[in-house]
Amino acid sequence: MSRGGGGGDGANRVLRGPFRCGALILGWALAMALCILWIDRPLAWVFRRRTFFFDGLASWITHAGDSLWVLSAAALGGLLGLLAQRLAAAPAMRAQAQRLSLACAFVFISVASSGVLVNGLKYVFGRARFNALMLRGEYGFYFFQGGYDFSSFPSGHANTALALAVALACLWPRGRRLFLLAGVLLASSRVVLTAHYLSDALAGGALGAWTTRLWWRWFTRRYALLRPAGPAGDTAGADQCVAEDGGGVSSARSWPTSTASKR
Repeated sequence: MSRGGGGGDGANRVLRGPFRCGALILGWALAMALCILWIDRPLAWVFRRRTFFFDGLASWITHAGDSLWVLSAAALGGLLGLLAQRLAAAPAMRAQAQRLSLACAFVFISVASSGVLVNGLKYVFGRARFNALMLRGEYGFYFFQGGYDFSSFPSGHANTALALAVALACLWPRGRRLFLLAGVLLASSRVVLTAHYLSDALAGGALGAWTTRLWWRWFTRRYALLRPAGPAGDTAGADQCVAEDGGGVSSARSWPTSTASKR
């Protein structure tokens, strides 16, 4: 009886993953359809025609979604980590430097790869921006149509915002609520400024989060230094990392685990 029950539980766990993934994809597709058909245009006109108290904040924070500064900071941090790893004499210091370089590499690859994916999808879908709707009455998807006016879907800024937010949440789990809130606010600023429709921001953010989670799985499987800490009090297991030369042990608890305007 116990064996049968265990087998049933195992089968349920195996099936739960695909069903959950399918439900998420279906829910995301339905949300996209609802926004495109009934929400995007009315909401964009509301933000265009009215001035809200949070317009100034949206104009300020939207610049944080530019992937250039994120990639530059991650590349610089990674290089500094590699340099410190070479210069450090103590094994613990070398481990800290290696964690820094790996964390920066994870952020860089997550943001860069999702950005390349989004830019490709922009050309494939060729969705007209809100400016095209205002000036020429164009709304919808003009597939394989290049140019700024036909690069609305998905939002690149929202993609960068959620890719970075999820990456930081993986590296610093204790601050995940703050990081995710900041990412959502930044993505929302694109809608407030009518630089993108709501569905553009939802699609860009979802792609950024999904890509980052895939990279996080890859990094944590390949590099033990980035794996989450084990149970509290287990100082001999995943909480510790032996230096490459076997000269010392460092605790993972000493380092975190893990432009547009209305015109």
